[in-house]
Amino acid sequence: MAWVSLIIIVFFFFFECLKGIIVAWGVTMSDNIRFKYVFAEDYNPKYVNGAYGGVSPSGEIVVNFYFERHPLPKFDTCQLPSDGQIGDLTMRDLEDLNNLVIRYIQNGVVISLDHAKEIEQQRLKGKVKEE
Repeated sequence: MAWVSLIIIVFFFFFECLKGIIVAWGVTMSDNIRFKYVFAEDYNPKYVNGAYGGVSPSGEIVVNFYFERHPLPKFDTCQLPSDGQIGDLTMRDLEDLNNLVIRYIQNGVVISLDHAKEIEQQRLKGKVKEE
């Protein structure tokens, strides 16, 4: 899937940026370095099953991740017999639920074209392998 490759490319981009920072700090690859992970207070990983994107007017690569699902009705109305059990469905909103798919966009990634090219070059050199 194309979006899986894109996620791998984005991950590799962040790794390459981190490697550049480490070199700038003067740490050699034989030294040890500890990473402390600090999470934003509102950090909440999201499940995605698709991506949509392209090139922005300023030339950056934009990828928006979404969760795709069938829509839920706005409401259902059911009979309520005297025995208190929920009865048959008598009304559902009129939206055509069978011909509609919801793509809920939860987050996205923006990367410069130059960085995307660098990442792709590294991938072509075999440093990032596709599944």
